[in-house]
Amino acid sequence: MTAKPLINGILWPFRLYKHFWGTRKVLTIVLTCVAVALLTLIFLFTRPTQVQYVTSPVERKDLVQTVEAVGTVISEKDLELKFPMIGIVQDVLVNEGDTVKAGQVLARLRAGTLQADVNSAAASYQNAYANWQRIAEGSRPEDIAIAEAAVESSKVALTSAQTTRKTAQLNLEQSKAELAQLQREADTAVAGQLGSARSALSQQLTAVQNALFAMDDVFNNSIVESTAEYQQSAALDLYEQTQLRAKSDVQAAFSLGTSGDSAAVLGKLRTAHDAANDAVSAIDRGYALVSSLTETQTFTPGVKESARGKIATQRSAVQAALSGLDSATKSLQDSRAGYDTRIAAEQSAITSAQGTVDRSTSDIATAQANLKSQQAQLDLTRAGSRPSEIAAARASVNQAAAQLQRARAQLQDTVIVAPIAGVITRATLKAGEFTGGADSMSNAITMLGDSPFRMELYAAEIDIPRVRIGQSGTVLLDALPNDPLNVRVSEIDSAASDVDNVSKYRVVLDFTNLGQLQPRIGMTGDTTIVTDERTEVLAIPGRAVQRNEDGTEYVKVLTPEDVQVERMVTTGMETDAEVEILTGLQEGENVILLVK
Repeated sequence: MTAKPLINGILWPFRLYKHFWGTRKVLTIVLTCVAVALLTLIFLFTRPTQVQYVTSPVERKDLVQTVEAVGTVISEKDLELKFPMIGIVQDVLVNEGDTVKAGQVLARLRAGTLQADVNSAAASYQNAYANWQRIAEGSRPEDIAIAEAAVESSKVALTSAQTTRKTAQLNLEQSKAELAQLQREADTAVAGQLGSARSALSQQLTAVQNALFAMDDVFNNSIVESTAEYQQSAALDLYEQTQLRAKSDVQAAFSLGTSGDSAAVLGKLRTAHDAANDAVSAIDRGYALVSSLTETQTFTPGVKESARGKIATQRSAVQAALSGLDSATKSLQDSRAGYDTRIAAEQSAITSAQGTVDRSTSDIATAQANLKSQQAQLDLTRAGSRPSEIAAARASVNQAAAQLQRARAQLQDTVIVAPIAGVITRATLKAGEFTGGADSMSNAITMLGDSPFRMELYAAEIDIPRVRIGQSGTVLLDALPNDPLNVRVSEIDSAASDVDNVSKYRVVLDFTNLGQLQPRIGMTGDTTIVTDERTEVLAIPGRAVQRNEDGTEYVKVLTPEDVQVERMVTTGMETDAEVEILTGLQEGENVILLVK
């Protein structure tokens, strides 16, 4: 196929127009229309996208939470009513033949403990709710001010303890310097007496030591020693022990020397005095031993008196040494008397100052720990509550609410209520009897209802926790679409039933306003049970609420400047379409449902 026929095929419409109209104007008009159409399409596909928001206002309204299911009319005219739990019957309020109304209390169990459980659960719920509100509201300026005041108080306590320790350390150093000065002054003032005391110390210890050696000479005499061993061996052993101890004490006093200041020399004089006393005791014991020996042919009276005379001489020598030590001690003490009081006062001041330093050091450590703790508490108060803490507090509220609901349900199980109006046909319960006995299966209250009709429905697992005995609702039967009937929940199965391979719970409701209407068994209709209500609360569509990974909830709010911002919220009761807002939003604000 050549190009010319192809071109002719393309241009034939224009030639046809030209043939019919005989002008180029038609061609110009057609081309103009095509160009306009192309430009319009280009504009539509390339213009910027305009963002559109679908919003809903935050409104204050009444909310009603319901559970809906399809119910079926059944016939249960004869009712056998029993307590769903065991216990002791407190009251039976009806007799056979009594006419009762729907909702009338027929019998009660003793429920003091369960009522206390309800009160306790209610208190726990109020406490959890208050704690959640406190955490959700965050730290108040007053809380921050209190924490700041605590930090300042800890700083003041730390500064005070540091000042006290510094002052005590200065006092301690000053007292030590004054004590050293006093001791130097005392040593200078008693220099003369100190020399005499040192000389007396050496001389008197030597005299005592010589006396003890002389006692050895007395008992080293073979006649005296053999006689003592024969007549008084036990006394001799005791004397020898005392003699050895006295020698050891004197030698120990000698080993201390005579050097040192007046205080040191006084101490050595006292040690020498004690050693001399030990020597006197040993000499006295030796004298008594010799005196107790019986004279013999060898141990003649002359030998005995000679030994006693030598011992008496040594005793006199030791007594003289004691007097010399006492005299030297008194002279040295008298020369120091004016300084000892001042020295004792300074030593007491040093002890007191050291105690103050130790206490203030401990106070500083305590104040530093308190300051660190108070500063951390202030930082925590300023930081406010974390989302996880708010979520945990909210979970505690929900848990407390569930426990309160459970306690109320258990308390409600202690009461038998007439589900419908009717006549009592039998009442075998008696006040004071235990419902858990062997014959408890026959203990019940039976009644004949005024109406033989009841509604039966099966609620889903997600709905059954909200359904409780005594709740009211309405039924709109398919056969009576213009006559809604009021019902009341009277029975809830505790175990699930398999309905079309789905676990559901059987709920039985009683009509409360049949009047002249007479439904038939098997009729079905939509049943609505009111499970909860809220009045004058803030509410938004439920689809506006979103959740973070940590479980916290938020919504997107459209500001008056058409800017969307995220806002943390706390939700309350939920209905099928709406949710109660406890915190986070104000009436009149617009929440975003959809962004186009």
